[in-house]
Amino acid sequence: MSPIIDPVKHADETLQAGVSRDTSFDQCIKCTVCTVYCPVAKANPAYPGPKQCGPDGERLRIKSPEFYDDALSMCTNCKRCETACPSGVNVSDLIAVARAEHGKKKPGIKLMRDFVLSHTDLMGSLSSPVAPLVNTATSLGPVKKLMHKTIGVHQHKDLPKYSHGTFRRWYKQNCTSQDCTQDR
Repeated sequence: MSPIIDPVKHADETLQAGVSRDTSFDQCIKCTVCTVYCPVAKANPAYPGPKQCGPDGERLRIKSPEFYDDALSMCTNCKRCETACPSGVNVSDLIAVARAEHGKKKPGIKLMRDFVLSHTDLMGSLSSPVAPLVNTATSLGPVKKLMHKTIGVHQHKDLPKYSHGTFRRWYKQNCTSQDCTQDR
């Protein structure tokens, strides 16, 4: 399993180490494919999209930190923009670095929510051993209502279901005696 990297902490460490800034935004051809694939831009008209927050915003932030926009906090760091980008621009990394440099982090329950929702590998590792319990608890109406009121996860949305065990373990159990890598 790959190590879990907190993008904001990583950005802080990179800047403190004196490593040069990511200049991949210069490769942006302004095609807006990243915005088309962004789930936040689709759901929230107030979010200007990854192109404007990432490459376009970075050009402005280099000139003056006053150009930091709080809309960057709406980015979920899902990296769909990077997958869709035909030029290989690290859009979500640019946004994470900008948040680390300029954003105001208010400690509280929503910061914890963002951490939990953005560290899917960690949450999967912690939840898999007790998957049936976690799945049952997060599907109960009162728990959904509580999550809606406290951390802002809408009560009509279902959280992903965890499975007991890992894919790697399943693969080892089911594919060791046969050749599962062969094309059929």
